[in-house]
Amino acid sequence: MLLLGICFFSCVPEDVVAEIGEGEKGGCTHLSPEFAKLLPSAKDESLKREIVKTLSHLPKPHAQQFLAIANDISNSTALRTQALAALVQAQEMKAAPVVIKALADMPQEKTSIIAALGGSFQGCQLLIHLVDTKKIAAPDISFPVAERIIYLAKNNPTAKAIHQQAVAKRNKNVTTSMARIPKLEKLAEAKSGNPDIGKALFTGMCLSCHVVGEQGTGVGPALDGSAKRETHALLTALFNPDVAAESAYVLFRTIETSGVITEGLKTKQNARGTSIAHQGGMTSYIPHRTISQQHHAGSTSFMPTGLISSMPDETIAHILAYIRTLK
Repeated sequence: MLLLGICFFSCVPEDVVAEIGEGEKGGCTHLSPEFAKLLPSAKDESLKREIVKTLSHLPKPHAQQFLAIANDISNSTALRTQALAALVQAQEMKAAPVVIKALADMPQEKTSIIAALGGSFQGCQLLIHLVDTKKIAAPDISFPVAERIIYLAKNNPTAKAIHQQAVAKRNKNVTTSMARIPKLEKLAEAKSGNPDIGKALFTGMCLSCHVVGEQGTGVGPALDGSAKRETHALLTALFNPDVAAESAYVLFRTIETSGVITEGLKTKQNARGTSIAHQGGMTSYIPHRTISQQHHAGSTSFMPTGLISSMPDETIAHILAYIRTLK
């Protein structure tokens, strides 16, 4: 019966979900006690992760369950990291020793742990503390997480240092990428790329957001007719999408009363809530009564920076060759 309830809430229209929700913290939070009862007997990891995700929207009553999952080495590191982030939402700075131990026990997961912590207000505050106490270094924090930190703690000196280093690193990477454009333009002019190989790469990478004809998710703008764009403009948009971002495709951010931060492309907003689309076509619906803040994240593009920066010139030439077929 409970699983039917889970499926019900994933399938009904979002405005109906908003009407059904009884809990003060959100449309599905009245199911939280029942979700929590499932955890001890749940065997399937995907189910456990859905339960933890749901409980993270009302985290404080479930701190001990999050702690048990995070400490259980029989769980995958992905599940333990997710539970760790939810524990921080529930206990805030009190969870610092557990996080520090996890960083020591799972050093290979440092990047994942930092990214998970960066998904909530409480986690961003803890990251500042971890940098202050030298448990992690400012450069360990990615640009997207640094952007959230500086928004939430703009007057904090450590937050400023974290952001400054993230911006400097990002700008350096963009400059290095942009310096490749003249060589790539010559490869494109020489038609050295293979459009068939490029199509496979393009389909796997670009159609998770964009659409061409009837293919793709349609989250981002349609790319039909891209063959008409100049190579320099195409490469600039790929290497540094923030420069070419249209106002309709600027990153949007919500911060819930639970601390959960959701970012993506705003697709719908009304008095009941906000819908945010993500890469791959998935959409998050955040009921209005759970939202403490929502705003566009500066001029940051929904498309991530550096998407093709690590690709060899030959691979990018294949992608360009296919794009030239999109008349």
